Amino acid sequence: MTGTTTVMERPRRSAAVRANQRVQYNKRASEERQAAKVQRQQQKEAAAAAKVEKQQRREAAAKEAKEKVVAQKRQRKEQDQDGDMAAGSNYSSPPKKKKAAVTTTTKVKRQRKKNDKISEENNEQQQRDPQQPVSHLYDISIEVWELIFQHLYPSELATLAQINDHFKAIVTYMPIWKSICLKASLPDPKIRGHCKTFYQVVIKHSYRVCEKCHAYCAKSGSSASLPVHMEEQKKDINMCLACRKSHFLTYPEQDPPDHADEEQSQVEEEQQQRHRRRRTRITKSTGMSFFRLNEFDMDNINYIPVRNPYYRNAPPMRLYESSEVHSYARRVHGGDVGIEAARSKSRNMIATRQRNLQARRERERQERDAREKDLNTQFETAKIENTLVGQLAHQYVESNIGSVEVCITMARQRIQRQNDLKQAIEAVGYPYDSSSNTTEMYIHQPTSFTLEEAVKRLVQEAIQKRLREERRLALKQALQQHNMELNDRSSFCQNYITSGEPILDHVIQTLVERRWFMDHTIFGTMGRNQYYNYSTDWYFEREKFLDRSQNSKYYALKEYLKARLTSDKYYQSIKEEDENATAAARPPASLWSQIGKMMPDIWKEVACDYLGMGFFAQEQKLVSALAMDPTELAILVPDNQVIQLVDDGFNIKISAMQEQQQQIQQEASSSSKQSKKKQKRVQRPPTPPAFPISFSQAMHQSLGDDFTSFFTMARGRLVTKIKDAYIRKAAKELPALIKTFIEGCKVDPSLNRTTFQQQKAQFIQEKLPMLSQETNIHSSYLISLLDVMDPWSYPYIHYHNQHMRLT
Repeated sequence: MTGTTTVMERPRRSAAVRANQRVQYNKRASEERQAAKVQRQQQKEAAAAAKVEKQQRREAAAKEAKEKVVAQKRQRKEQDQDGDMAAGSNYSSPPKKKKAAVTTTTKVKRQRKKNDKISEENNEQQQRDPQQPVSHLYDISIEVWELIFQHLYPSELATLAQINDHFKAIVTYMPIWKSICLKASLPDPKIRGHCKTFYQVVIKHSYRVCEKCHAYCAKSGSSASLPVHMEEQKKDINMCLACRKSHFLTYPEQDPPDHADEEQSQVEEEQQQRHRRRRTRITKSTGMSFFRLNEFDMDNINYIPVRNPYYRNAPPMRLYESSEVHSYARRVHGGDVGIEAARSKSRNMIATRQRNLQARRERERQERDAREKDLNTQFETAKIENTLVGQLAHQYVESNIGSVEVCITMARQRIQRQNDLKQAIEAVGYPYDSSSNTTEMYIHQPTSFTLEEAVKRLVQEAIQKRLREERRLALKQALQQHNMELNDRSSFCQNYITSGEPILDHVIQTLVERRWFMDHTIFGTMGRNQYYNYSTDWYFEREKFLDRSQNSKYYALKEYLKARLTSDKYYQSIKEEDENATAAARPPASLWSQIGKMMPDIWKEVACDYLGMGFFAQEQKLVSALAMDPTELAILVPDNQVIQLVDDGFNIKISAMQEQQQQIQQEASSSSKQSKKKQKRVQRPPTPPAFPISFSQAMHQSLGDDFTSFFTMARGRLVTKIKDAYIRKAAKELPALIKTFIEGCKVDPSLNRTTFQQQKAQFIQEKLPMLSQETNIHSSYLISLLDVMDPWSYPYIHYHNQHMRLT
């Protein structure tokens, strides 16, 4: 188990870990160098032993070869003497030399003698059989052949050397090979080994030597010696980058055919050009990766800046013509063969890095397995558990930090501290808690506090843990009495279990109210707000909570009470509901005081809605109300008429609800057209339900003395509804005078807000009384309509949008 580390200790521990890692890295590097040194020493000893064995075999073979050479020399001497006697040649056999190596002049003389002998044989054969053709190849002198061969490339000379021994001898000792070695800085030929002549040295390094300028090229990439097809020689010649550039300037490469243009030949010219542009334009990254160019190269090529399609605020994107990028890449890399070589080098580098990465990972994995196996073996031998040194063991296994001895020593010390702490806490009479933070700190960081302080802290934690369990059990039992379960994810419950605040009764009351709000109101469908705990930003990720505010509860309770008053339970008090059917749906008792404060306003608001429904059901009253002053509405609608209209509106609402329920039931029960026809024939208008008291009487009982204040409020709300109804109706078809006035103001370019208000006041004073008499509508309603149609006022925008929705 690992110990905890505070924020202030993290940088120090990180520096210590980095220093330890650096030490272990240097240690591992020195061990690897020592192992490599031992391996090289062993290789040297093995090479020395092999050299001695090879020298012995060489001496034994030299004795046999010496006798064979002596015999060959004797035989060659006899053949030369016979040839001189037959042809009358003046050449004499070469004198004997003490040195084993034969010089170039001696070899040329021998070749000349051999050519003369072959010529004489051809003459004799011509004399015997004149019709058979005779080769005059050997009649040409070596100097002439050397002049001819000077005009050939090294690869062509190497091909000629494979024809016969005559050409091989001439090609091998030409001076061009020595000049190539000097210019390409190739090593000199050696007496022993395979490369004894300059020709063999050049042939060995031919894949890196340019055949045109004889320069030593790179091993791979576009700077390497690459084959270029020569039309005159009809073969491939290896050239360096500079020679390829100069060659392709004289003989430019042809562009590959574009078969897509042939497919688009039947399309219109504009569309064909558009397709070609989309096909031939590439981005900067594509050009750099496909043609192996860098930033400086791409800056030297013409491009078209366009808007970035992925990030609108990013700098513009560059589009290049692929033909221009291709031609520039040919100049940089030396033709298509150079471009392909650069791509091949990149692919090889990527593959090599992948192989090296896999090999390094495999080597590190084997090293980790070996360290883990060694660590487990040592712990098993010492009969110690490694649970208390998990972090040290992990560092040793993964990063080779530390050693097995350090892990074992630290494990013994921590086990001893664990046993001491366990005995001390059990002696006090409390159980040992291995998961406590105090336990881990004392075991893993002994300098944090002493044993007595650790025991004191553990006792306090045990007491707090017992209290938390008691509070949790009490909360769970109290919730079971209300048929509820404990939610471990609730922050409210966890706060009470942890701190004991607030008291248990308040917690139960809050949870019961929340359940009622979630089950019987719209509180559960309302959006939740996010709350953050900013105190955890410095240590952990910021904690986020989701919950609904108290205003949401007030709004949900208000909507519930309004729905109750608009149903058939308006006359029934919440406290008087029976305990069987509606006990679960009844609001908790803790909300009754708040409901008592809210009910007067809700009664008045619902009654005002019913008053409007009853008033607008009588069109004659609406016409009369529009013709009279709004302040004198009490004459048209006295108090007793207000009560009657409220009851009429309530009956209209209840009848509409019953018709809707009957229609739903009929649609669910009827399954054929005939049954629907029968039901239509038998159907009768629904009779209004019978209630113990009317809505107005129930309202009077609920409000008491405050009932008289309802009439003034009701008439004011009724005036507002009459005004809104008239404006919605008149907005569809304005009176002629008002329409003319508004249209004239809209087309007047010199009109502003101040002048509009002046013309409006003049229109109200002069034209509005006449319009009121013509339409039989009071001027106050016409003024309200004119205010709504004002282009410089927000009510005009509001009513205009509302009119658009209605139409």
